[in-house]
Amino acid sequence: MKIQVITTTCSNDPEALTIANKVVEEKLAFCAQVTPQITSIYPWKEKIEQSSEVGLVLKTSSNLSDRLVSRLRELHPYQTPQVISYPAEIISVPYENWAKDWLNSTES
Repeated sequence: MKIQVITTTCSNDPEALTIANKVVEEKLAFCAQVTPQITSIYPWKEKIEQSSEVGLVLKTSSNLSDRLVSRLRELHPYQTPQVISYPAEIISVPYENWAKDWLNSTES
C-alpha cells in the first residue's frame, strides 16, 4: 500500500476535529492530526491577509486519496481550501500494516 499525506488548514479546532472525525469514521483516512495554532499569510482579493488557523494532516492510501480530497472539499467551509497531497516515502512496516487493517474494507 502506498500512503498519501494530505494537508489543509481550518479556522479553529472544532472545525478541524469535525472534518477529521468524519473522514476517519468514513474510512477515507486512517489517521488525522490537528496541529496547534499557526499563522497563515497569503494574498486574498488583492490584499495580504494574516489569519490564525490550525493545521489538519490526513493520511490515507493512494487508492483513496481522490475520494478523500473530494470529501474534504465537501466538508470544508473555506471557499478556496488548501489541499496539498504528497506521497509518504518511508513508512515503518508496523504502521503500514495498521493503516492497511483500518482501510482494508474500503479498498479493492
